[in-house]
This record gives sequence, C-alpha cells and structure tokens, in this order.
Amino acid sequence: MNFKHLLLTVAAITALNISVSFASTPQSVVTSPNGAVKIVVTQNESAPTYSLSFNGAAVLNESQTGLLFRDVDPAAGWKFVGKSESSHNESWTNRFGKKSTYTDCYNQTALTYVKDGLEIRYVFRAYDDAAAFRYGISVPDGKQYVVEQDLTQYAFPADYDVWTSNQKRYNTDHQQFFVKEKLSQIKEDAFDACPVVVESPDFCAAITEAALIDWAGAQFASAKNGSTTLKTRLTPRKDKNGRVVFTHSTVSPWRVIMLGKKPVDLVNNSGAVLNLNPRCQIEDTSWIKPGASAWDWWSNGNKGMNTQTTIDRIDMAAQMGWKYMTIDDPWYCSWKMQKRIGCNIDTLQSTDAVDMPKIIAHAKEKGVGIFLWVESQDLQLCGVEKTFEQYEKWGVAGCKIDHMNADDQETVNWINETLALAAKHRLMVNFHGIYKPTGIERTYPNLVTVEAVRGNEMGKSTLGSQLKDRSEVGTERPAGAYLGNRAVARTGSGATPSDSAHTATLPFTRYLCGFADYTPGGMLNRQPEKYVRTRPTQVVGTRAHELALCVLYDSPVTTLCDTPEHYRGAAGVEILKNLPTVWDETTALDGAIGEFFVQTRRTGCVYYAAAITDVNARQYKLNLSFLAPGKTYSALIVKDVPDSAKDAEKVEVETIDVTAGDTLTIDMVRNGGWVARFVEKE
Repeated sequence: MNFKHLLLTVAAITALNISVSFASTPQSVVTSPNGAVKIVVTQNESAPTYSLSFNGAAVLNESQTGLLFRDVDPAAGWKFVGKSESSHNESWTNRFGKKSTYTDCYNQTALTYVKDGLEIRYVFRAYDDAAAFRYGISVPDGKQYVVEQDLTQYAFPADYDVWTSNQKRYNTDHQQFFVKEKLSQIKEDAFDACPVVVESPDFCAAITEAALIDWAGAQFASAKNGSTTLKTRLTPRKDKNGRVVFTHSTVSPWRVIMLGKKPVDLVNNSGAVLNLNPRCQIEDTSWIKPGASAWDWWSNGNKGMNTQTTIDRIDMAAQMGWKYMTIDDPWYCSWKMQKRIGCNIDTLQSTDAVDMPKIIAHAKEKGVGIFLWVESQDLQLCGVEKTFEQYEKWGVAGCKIDHMNADDQETVNWINETLALAAKHRLMVNFHGIYKPTGIERTYPNLVTVEAVRGNEMGKSTLGSQLKDRSEVGTERPAGAYLGNRAVARTGSGATPSDSAHTATLPFTRYLCGFADYTPGGMLNRQPEKYVRTRPTQVVGTRAHELALCVLYDSPVTTLCDTPEHYRGAAGVEILKNLPTVWDETTALDGAIGEFFVQTRRTGCVYYAAAITDVNARQYKLNLSFLAPGKTYSALIVKDVPDSAKDAEKVEVETIDVTAGDTLTIDMVRNGGWVARFVEKE
C-alpha cells in the first residue's frame, strides 16, 4: 500500500465511525470504559468546546477546538448536522516495542459541522488512561483549502508544575532539555515540543500528538502570557503557503492527553499513541529484526575511518551478540565533504578508505547486519528509490537518515513516503535530526528508532561552546562548574540540571512519545567534576548508571556508542551481551521526574530490572515479585560501590540466586545506577 492509499485509509477509518444522527442536547459526555476519563463536549454554533476530568478531578476547563482556514469565516455560517457514538475494544500484537500485546479500548463521540460544502467532524475518544480528539475534513472535489492555524487549546484550571522542552523556533532537531517551571511561566512565543507534561496533586497529564500524516507538526505555547491555558502552534510550510494545504478529504493528527495519578502511570500508559495510528501496512515483517548495534562515530570521531576499523567493530558486535553495525559519516562523499574537499556527492560510492563490498561481505559472514548513514539532502539529490534499490542489492539491513530538522507538512510527507519506499526495499530506518515519534511505527514498523532527543551524542559536541573560558576544554573542572551539555532552566534561578537529572527526566517526558536513539553505553564514566571534553568521549554518571540506560530506554535498534577497546574486558559489560531491545512486558515501578526511575522488563523467560538516580545517592528496595513464582533465577547484577561516588568507572558485578519472594536492596551513589538480568535456572 502506497502513501496516498494510506491517507485514504485513515480518512475512511475515521468516516466509518461517523453516521449522522441529529442531537437534541447541547452537550455530549464521552466516558472511558472504566469511567475514569470523562470528556464533556459542548456543541457551540461554530465549533465544539471540551473539558476533561480524570477520576473526578478537573484536568482541563472548557477549552477551544477547531481550525482556522484561509478565506473561511471561523464564526459564521456553520451548521451542526449530527452526532454519532461508538465503542471499540480489540487487542493487537506488536513485536517491535516495550510490550508484545496492546489493547485498543475506547468510547467515542463524533460531532459534524458543515458550511458551504466544507464538513468538519470533531471526533473525541475516551480511553481509560487517555483522551484524544481529531478533526476529519471533507471538502468539495478539487477545491484547495489552506489551514492557517490550529485553534486547539488546553485550559488547565490552576498553575501547576510543568515539564517542557522549548525548541526556540520552528523546524529543529528536537534536542533541547525538558525543564521544570509553572504553566504561567510559559510564554506566548514558546515552541514547547511534545510532550508537555503537567503535574498536579490530583493527576499527571502529558500532551502530545499521534498519527502525524500529511499535516504540520505541533508545538505549544501560552495562549496569553501569565495564563494557564496552552495553545497549539503548527509549523509553517516551506513554501510559506499557510500551515497545511489539501484538495482532498483528510484528517488532522490526534491531539492526545495521556493521564495518570502519578508520573509512572504515564510511563505505563496502555499505548494511546500507537493505538491511534493506522494498522501495519507491511504485509511481511519477518525481515524487520530488532537488536543492538555497534557504532563508529561517537567516541573518537570518524576522521580515521577505514575498512579495518569498521571490521573491528563488526567483530565486536558479533562477539557481543549484537545484530548490527552502524557505519556513519564519512563513508561516502556527503555534502559536508564536498564543501571541504570538492568531491562529488554520491550515496552509492564509498570513499577510497572504505571498501564497502569487503565490509558487507565480512559482516554477512559474521551474522551482523549493516546500517548505512546518509544525509537526507544527499538522498534526495541522488534519488531515494535509486539509492534504496542499490542498498537492497548490497544486502544492507537499514539506513540512518540524518538532518531533516523540520516538521512542516512537506517534510512530514517526505518522511512517511521515505518509510514506505524503504519498506518496499526491505530496509529498516533510523531517523536522526527529526521530530518526535507520533506512532507511525505501528503503520511502518521498519521505522526502528528515531533521535529527537538530547542524547549522549550532545555531550561531545556542545560542552566547549558552553564553557565561559574556552581554555577549560580538555581540562578538569572543579565541583560546581558547568557540567557539560546543559541548558539553563527557565525558572529564573540560574540552576542547570545535571546529566543524571536529565537521564531521569527522559522516561517521564520524551519517551512518552515513543522510542529514541539516545545512544547509551559510554564506558569512560566520570563524576561531573572529573568530566572533560576530550577524545575519546566521556560520559557523566557511574558505569552502573550508563549500563542501566541500555535497559531502561526504548529503542528497537539500540545504538551502543563506545569502541571495541573500551568494551572488551570492561567491568560490567557482560550485561550488554545479547542485549534485548524489544520486550513482552515492561513495568515502571517507581520514580520521580528528574530524580530517579526504576523499571522491570521481560523477554520470553528472561527478566531485567534497572534503576538510576540523580545527583542524590539513593536506596531502593526492589521486590522481586515480578519474577515467575516457584522458580529460582540466577541474577547477574551490576551495581555501584561506595568508591563509585569518586571514581565513576568503579562497579561491582555479582551473581546470586533469587526467587520471586526475595527483596533486593539497591544502593546507588550520586549519579549512580543498578542493573540486573534474571535467568531461570535449570
């Protein structure tokens, strides 16, 4: 099924749930199957408004909906023509995520308004732990419509704490920090990316979007400086013709509000973002194989890239039981190389230093698949399908496509069309320099990870520019000095979040949207005062903290960042052998945003557990009741030791027998962590 057919399918699925029947009351109440989520929709003259509650607590007061079209009066001439109600309950299997079975269960109400042949269907869904709504649009054949603005607002009833990531402008790589502030501190000109996470005494809510197809990506800002109401900002089109242009019936992305009593409930969300996307469009997915990947760019850079260094990494991947090797810049003449040395851009011709046929043949012999990095603009210049056809002939497993750095309608369409083309040629895709995931991986599971996160990569590239004294680069800094790749919070306090606070923030923020290519696994571990920006690259936090991230963070293809010489023989590295990257079950046990996080996972009969903490040392009692009862497990544990508070590479590795009735005490030093694998004994 091609991309245009997918759009028609999405519109048809929406339309099936909207039969016209006249309403006699001005309000409709949509309640989730368990009664926890309630959406009250008020049928106003030109467009409905909505309010939202969770377990009886008000989440949103009456809030605006709608779209502003060019040359269409938003207030006059609209006619409400009908309402429909429906329910849905089904389960589906997903072998590419944090759990293998998802339940898609909701109640829905749809209201239809018409004006001069233009029809808008306002569709509201109530899940047990989320609310969602979208706009289905039917237009007269051949007439062009331009969306100038998304009028959707979120009117929170009080000035709650909020975690936001201000991208500072449209069209970015979505790599800013999530910082804590008050709703009233968000400005009218903010560019807060999905998700916006709100904490109140009665609930936690995360605002994001799902099924971003043939539309512009959304950011959020204050509806008015000092207020607690958020507005939606759509990215302008490249051609400056509004935000969204269409001449056919279409649907907007879903506006999603994930809900829970506390932050871990958001992490354990039943999967609204995936459920709200079209079903898989790839008939045979057997060639899509999740797994860990070695990588060659991060630690030392690739100025010395050659055939032998690449083969060494392939050999390490095979020894570690990792399925892939990601070959990064500069294996071919990219636009950056062209500017530097004047070569001809060619996505099908490796440089003289890289014998690609030899590398691919060696990787095949070792049972390791190859991901090839490619610049998006080079891909377009040389031809997307031409390049994919050749990569398929070479036997390449996938592509790491970089630097789109936009979420306008044209780029969103290119992303989805490229995924469809990659699937046609049996190629997996890792997008870097891209917007957050919106669940399209359900439709195209060959999308195996995306960046859109401030990951380990940023630690090597931004520190020097942030230090007040550039002479500090490559030198140790005293405690309390700038800690590396940090951004100042908008609290006005001048505080900067630590690296470990950032890693403990991501599970409750960015990862709510979906997987991320954080590239964990750095083995030159340092406490902040010992960290230096130098080659090879270091990471802030203990060895146990960094290894825990490899288990805690979601990414069907998990790129592990360090070099063979740093992995081989390193204490604790055995926890990364045959590392699973997709799971049958995942449960967030406990945590607080920016402070700590504890999670368990299961793949088949093997269990993992991991924990991280921020700048504060922390003890946690882990009840092992998540293990199967009546069985004994051999637990391989990698943990901090007291000396890790000074020497972050210090770690203890132990193997003990445990059962579901046991409780383990986890002691984490500052910036520390803990990780374990539980294998059933014969």
